[in-house]
Amino acid sequence: MTNLFEQAIARKELLKFALGEDEYLVPDRDGNDEHWVLGSWNQSVMELHDDHAAACAAGVTSMFSSLVGNSPAATATRIWPLTDHLGQYWAQRHGGWLQFELGRIAEPIAAAVDAERGRCRRGESDVDFNTIEMAIRKIQRNGGLTELA
Repeated sequence: MTNLFEQAIARKELLKFALGEDEYLVPDRDGNDEHWVLGSWNQSVMELHDDHAAACAAGVTSMFSSLVGNSPAATATRIWPLTDHLGQYWAQRHGGWLQFELGRIAEPIAAAVDAERGRCRRGESDVDFNTIEMAIRKIQRNGGLTELA
């Protein structure tokens, strides 16, 4: 079976992988057509980490870079996949299964999440403020987003 994360790295399709587009869609456990981020991490990201930790680290960092994007508007459209993947990264770190740092991409990730939190607080997002706060707290319990108070 092809490792989809490894394939996405080779094809430079990490954004498609992160968003679950095309062949990178991992249906959720209920069989819906919603991308299951946990499943993509368990089936592909962690498998690559077990075989090639350095390649996995570089791929994860690049994937987060693609999710953050290069404009606030682009990032706003991908904030929830970013938050879901960030939650998986920190759950794996907290569990001791990943040892690598996110490096320079950590700051733009935190800024993007904080900007969405501000939009939620002001009522400018489709998402309730409490929803993003719960997501942030979950990530913080696992050691991430320490920049956000």
